[in-house]
Amino acid sequence: MTKSKKKATEMTDEELEKRAFPKKVLDELKRIAQQEERPQSKQSLQKKSIT
Repeated sequence: MTKSKKKATEMTDEELEKRAFPKKVLDELKRIAQQEERPQSKQSLQKKSIT
């Protein structure tokens, strides 16, 4: 007897992500999110305010 698939309401966020997107896309999104979380240095902030 085969396992029945879970319904979307029963799945976790990670399970839904894996089902909807390829692994390469998920990895790229995680990489972009990590870059945005990093605080910018004071030098880069000063350069942006000057220009």
